[in-house]
Amino acid sequence: MTQLNIMPLKMPGQGRITLAMAVKAWPVFLGVGEGRDEWGFSPPSVDLQSNRLERPAGFVRARLCEFVRPDNDGGITADDGARWSISKKPTPFLYMLFVLGMRDLPDKIVRELGIFLDTKPHDNVPLGREVIDMAYIADHGHLLAIKRTPPIVRMGSRHTFGEIMSF
Repeated sequence: MTQLNIMPLKMPGQGRITLAMAVKAWPVFLGVGEGRDEWGFSPPSVDLQSNRLERPAGFVRARLCEFVRPDNDGGITADDGARWSISKKPTPFLYMLFVLGMRDLPDKIVRELGIFLDTKPHDNVPLGREVIDMAYIADHGHLLAIKRTPPIVRMGSRHTFGEIMSF
């Protein structure tokens, strides 16, 4: 019997750019979840085997999904303080912008956020609707990235979520 010498492949920069291009071509949604009440102000770390939110409340269509590049003078600031600029050419980084308006998912407490691809609303949801309550979601789609956050109490306020994803 011949023994195979199997070694993992390494993804070069162009492969990472190609992945970012593929994700950008899909409809991107932000899954908004309430998590668990017992998490309090210190949510547990994310289980990397997870393929869903703990308690999804709804999904928000991306208003913007653009390639970005690191730029110390850039107009986009990430949570870690890194600054970014929109790039006209593909990069291995995507900036996604999602907005919850004052009447969207009212009275919800947001504790987790997930980037989903191929989320499918029910057929009766008007085309172009940006925020979709869970009752109108036929299929969550595929979870691409997830994070947990200290509680964000909605109570009729507007929230904008800007996420940078690295490939």
